[in-house]
Amino acid sequence: MGRVTDNDSEPERALKSANENVYYCLATLHGEPEPGKLGDLLDRNRNEWQRWLDAGNSGSTSAADPDLVTFRAIRGELTSLLRSRMGNAKAELPDSTRLADFSDTIFERRLFLGGYKFPAGARFDRSVFERGIDATKASFDEDLSLVSAKIKVRGNFRGETFNYVNLDNLEVEGQLGFAGEVRGEFSMRECTVSGDTVFSHMYFNSHVYFGSARLGPVRFVEPKFSESADFAHAEFTGDVDFINAIFHGGSVFIDAVFGASAEFRGTTFKDRAWFDRTLWRGAPVSFTNVRFEAGSRFRGATFVKCVPDFRGAVLHEATELDGVTWPATFNEETDQQANLYAYERLKLEMERLKKHEDEQFFFRQELRVRRALMKPLSFGWLLNFAYEKLSGYGSSFMRPLVGMGALAAIGFVALALLPVSNKISPSSGMAGIPLPCGSAAQLTLLNLLSFLPMRREAIDALNHLQFNWIFRAISAVEALGGAVLLFLLALALKNRFRMR
Repeated sequence: MGRVTDNDSEPERALKSANENVYYCLATLHGEPEPGKLGDLLDRNRNEWQRWLDAGNSGSTSAADPDLVTFRAIRGELTSLLRSRMGNAKAELPDSTRLADFSDTIFERRLFLGGYKFPAGARFDRSVFERGIDATKASFDEDLSLVSAKIKVRGNFRGETFNYVNLDNLEVEGQLGFAGEVRGEFSMRECTVSGDTVFSHMYFNSHVYFGSARLGPVRFVEPKFSESADFAHAEFTGDVDFINAIFHGGSVFIDAVFGASAEFRGTTFKDRAWFDRTLWRGAPVSFTNVRFEAGSRFRGATFVKCVPDFRGAVLHEATELDGVTWPATFNEETDQQANLYAYERLKLEMERLKKHEDEQFFFRQELRVRRALMKPLSFGWLLNFAYEKLSGYGSSFMRPLVGMGALAAIGFVALALLPVSNKISPSSGMAGIPLPCGSAAQLTLLNLLSFLPMRREAIDALNHLQFNWIFRAISAVEALGGAVLLFLLALALKNRFRMR
C-alpha cells in the first residue's frame, strides 16, 4: 500500500460526528468508553474489532469450508451489532483489508484505541479530538496519518509498530507521546505541539522529517535514526533533550531555533551533522559525551546565553565553527563559570585537532571570561585588561607597534620640552633645560630598544649635560614599556606564524 498523502487541492470538508463514522462505531460496538470508567468495555470492544479483522481475512472460497461458514456467521453477528450501534438498518461492515478511515471526524469523547491492530493502517486526516486520543500499544502495519488533525489534551501513540507515519500540519494543544518502531518514513512537517512531546525508545528505520515544526518541550529518550533526520527550520520553544540518541544517517538542524535548554548528552552522530545558522536562545546547551564520527558544522550559529559544553565529547577533524556568534562575555544573565569550562574544553579539542587559529580564539575567549569572574579593578583584572588592550591576548602585532609609536611620541615630547638635564650657566648657575630635538629623538628610540649597546654611547656623547631624575624616570618608563611591547610583538608573530 502506498503512503497516505493529503491532497491540498481538495475542498475543505465538513466534520461529521464520531457516531456517523463506521470505523469508530465498529471500534466501539459495545459503547463508548469514558476515562476512569473503562471496566471491561475496552477489552470487549477490542475483541470485536479483532473478530472483524479475522473474519475478513479468510483466504478460503469454498462454501463448504467450516472456517468460512464460521467467519460468515461472525460477520453476520457483527453486522447486526453495527446496525444497532449506528441506528442504521442498512449499515454494512467495511472491508477489513482496506485502510481504516477516521478522517474528517470530530471526536467529542476521548478516543480509546489501546491494543487495537490496524493491519491496513489508519487515517485521521483533518479530524478533531476534543478529549485526546489513546492508542497505547496499538500497531499500525501500514500507514498512520493525522494530516491537519487537531488533538486537544493529549495524544498517546506509545504503540508497538508503525509503518509510514504522517503527522504533517498536526496541531496538538497538549501533550504528545510516541514509542515503538517505525519501519517507514516519519514526518511531522509544520506540526505544532504546545505541550510536552516525548519519543521514548523510538527506532526510526527510514527518513525522519521535522522540517518547520513548532514544538514545546521535547524529549527523545534513546532514539535510533537509521537514515537521515531533518529538523531544518524547526522551532523548539521549550527544553530539548536528545538522550543517548544515535544518528546513523545525516542529521540536519539548519536554521533551527532552540528557545530554551538543549541537551544532546551521550548522542552519537555517525554521519555528518549540520547546525548551520541555528539559534540557541536558552541555557545550558550541552554536547557532553557526544561523538561526532563524521564531522559537524555550526556555520553562522548564534549562542545567546551560553557557550555549548563539549566536555567529554569527541570532535571530528571536519568540525567547522566559522561565523559563530558567541554569547556576550560581560552579561549578567550568563553563567560565566560554565562558559569558562566550555571554552577550556573547546580550546583543548582544537589543540588536539591541530586547529591553531581556533585554539587561539578559544584561549582569548577563556581569558575574557576569566576577567569577568574577577573583582573589577583588582590586580589580576588590570593585568588581564592590559593584556587584551595592548595585544589582543597575543594575537595582534599592530597593537604593540601602535603602542610603541605612541610611547615614542610621548617620550620625545617629554625629552624635548621638560627640563631633563642640568647645565651650568655663568649667570644663574645650574639651570634645567630640555634636550635638543635630535638628541631627544635618538634617546627616545634607544630607550625603547634599551638592549642595544648604542644607548650607552649616545648618553656618553652628551656628557656635558647632567641628566636629572626626570630624565631617568622617562627613560625607565620607556625602557620598561618598550620591553613589554616588544615581547607582545614577538608573541603575536609567534602565534600568527605558528612558531614554536
